[in-house]
Amino acid sequence: MARAKYRSYVAIGDSLSEGLGDFTFNEKREHNGWTDRLAALLSTEATAAGIAGADFHYANLALRGSKMRTIMGAQLEAALRLQPDLVTVMAGSNDFSTNDLAGLERIFRDGLQLLLAAGSDVLVANTIRPAHLKFFRKVLPRAYRMSQMIDRVATELKIPVIDVHGIEDFTDLVYWAEDMVHFSGHGHIRVANEAAATL
Repeated sequence: MARAKYRSYVAIGDSLSEGLGDFTFNEKREHNGWTDRLAALLSTEATAAGIAGADFHYANLALRGSKMRTIMGAQLEAALRLQPDLVTVMAGSNDFSTNDLAGLERIFRDGLQLLLAAGSDVLVANTIRPAHLKFFRKVLPRAYRMSQMIDRVATELKIPVIDVHGIEDFTDLVYWAEDMVHFSGHGHIRVANEAAATL
């Protein structure tokens, strides 16, 4: 489990971080998604450790359809204003068709460096590996290329990575929502546990 030192956490990303596909997301936004689940774990840890001061604070700024430029632009700027102890970044799954991976790599690296310079701990997730349906398998090389870029930049900056791309179990449809694009509740639980273990 994570080190019990976080009193604030902000998530930035796309629909995968927003929480789409979780068990009750269509009825209520709160308490859905892997980032909400991670926040609950971190809050419990902070309480158990008796961290003095204010209550645990959490904000999920992730928004469906967001691409790397928006996530590492407007969302990141909003996250910086909140001065969180921890920021998670899940970006790139909406950018598989890009013809400018080098440009996205610069944007990704610059954004992560801004977070580190602001004093936040950072945890990044690489992209999904859409191997659960044959229909998506033509996208696999692009997903691999994006994940390799994310892993490379994170390694360079000594930032830990949630290896979503490497979860072999995600070929099982139980981890995917009805649309087969977003995590199901089981998928969100799995990613939250992977994030906690990575921390």
